[in-house]
Amino acid sequence: MSGQRIRILLTHKIAAIGAIGLLGVALVGGIYFVKSRTQNSYMLAADQTHAISSLNDSLTIKLLESRRAEKDFLLRNDLKYVERVRELATQVCESKAMRRALPTCRSRSAPSATASGNM
Repeated sequence: MSGQRIRILLTHKIAAIGAIGLLGVALVGGIYFVKSRTQNSYMLAADQTHAISSLNDSLTIKLLESRRAEKDFLLRNDLKYVERVRELATQVCESKAMRRALPTCRSRSAPSATASGNM
C-alpha cells in the first residue's frame, strides 16, 4: 500500500509542476500583451512628435526665407520679392493648418503642479 501512496503523490507532484508551468506561461503571455500595447502607444507618441518636429523645422525655414525676401525687397525695391513673401506666407498658413490637424498625445498626462510641489 505504501507503493501506491508514493505513486499518487508523485502524480500529484507532476500535475502540480505542470499546472505551475502553465500558469507561468499564461502570466508571461499576459505581461507581454500589456507591455506590447504600452510600447505601441509610446511608438505612436514618438511618431507624432517626430511629425510635429519636422513641421516646426519646415515652418522655421519658411519664416526665415520670408524674412530674407522681405529684406531683399527693402534693399532692392523689386516687386518679385513681394510675391515671394506672399507665397511663403500662404505656405506658412497651410503648415499651421496642418499642425492643428495633427492628433495630440493626451493619453499620458503630466503630473500636476500641486503634485510636484509636494515632493
